[in-house]
Amino acid sequence: PAAAPAEKPAPVAAKPAQVSGKVETAAVPTRTTQKEGGGMKDAIARAAQLPDPAVKGGAFTLQLSAFQDKQEADRFMARLRDRGYAPYIVTAEVAGKGTWYRVRMGTFASKDAATRYLSDFKRETQLDAFVAGTN
Repeated sequence: PAAAPAEKPAPVAAKPAQVSGKVETAAVPTRTTQKEGGGMKDAIARAAQLPDPAVKGGAFTLQLSAFQDKQEADRFMARLRDRGYAPYIVTAEVAGKGTWYRVRMGTFASKDAATRYLSDFKRETQLDAFVAGTN
């Protein structure tokens, strides 16, 4: 008889972190891949949801990229959504450079919380994003 394949442990949900008397959710992106019947099936499991971009009070966000072409920004955003992320676009008029479409993700109450999430995001996607103000 053939040996049964070893099961991978399920991702562990992130625990809230206590910061300056406020509770912040430690958003940790998690991906799992399972082999079934000879084919690869991608199952995206998120340990914690990103903060909603519309939530007021978050002073920091992640800027993933910026484009001068709206369609290019939309395509980039669609690829991220296909991978289970929730990016959004902020339009900015830059003096002397025209209109830019900034692809961003999440809102975070502190720079530290945004930086922690950024580290995990970079490890998973190999993208070079950075922490920005939500201005």
